[in-house]
Amino acid sequence: MKVITHIAAGAVISTVAGILTTPAAGAGLFITSGFLDIDHIRHYKSVGFPMTPRALIRSTLLEEPDLETKYSFNRGVPCFWGFPICHCIELILLLIVLAYLTNSIFLAGSAAGILLHLLLDVKHYPCSPFFFSILWRAVNRKCVLKAWETWKAV
Repeated sequence: MKVITHIAAGAVISTVAGILTTPAAGAGLFITSGFLDIDHIRHYKSVGFPMTPRALIRSTLLEEPDLETKYSFNRGVPCFWGFPICHCIELILLLIVLAYLTNSIFLAGSAAGILLHLLLDVKHYPCSPFFFSILWRAVNRKCVLKAWETWKAV
C-alpha cells in the first residue's frame, strides 16, 4: 500500500479523534498510522533502493511493484523473519498497557494508529492476519520466509 494512503487515512481519522477526544490522542494516532512504515527502510536499502531525498519522497506515492520497476531493485525475500518489526499486535498491546499504567492518552492514540495501519495492510503481507504477530512469525519463521518467495501484494 502507498505510504501516502496511510498518511492520508491517519490524518483524517486522527483529526476526528483529536476533536472528539484530545489533541494528544489525535497526535499519537497520526504519527503511528502514517509513519509506521519507517521500519521498511533497512530492508529496502539492503536490496538496492536508492536512499536519496527524491527517491524517498517518491516512495510515498508509489506502490511497491511500481517502486521496484522505477528504481530497478527487487524487494525479494526479507533476510529477517521479523520484517517489518513495527507491524505487530504485540506492540499495540504494549502501548495499551503503558497507556493504562501512565494514564497517557497519547500512547492510547498511538496504539489505535498502529491498529489502523495494520488494518490497511492486511492484504499486503503473506499469511495475514497471523503475519501481524511477531510471536507467530518467530514460531513459524520458515513458513513466513517461504510465503515471501511467492507473495505478490494485492
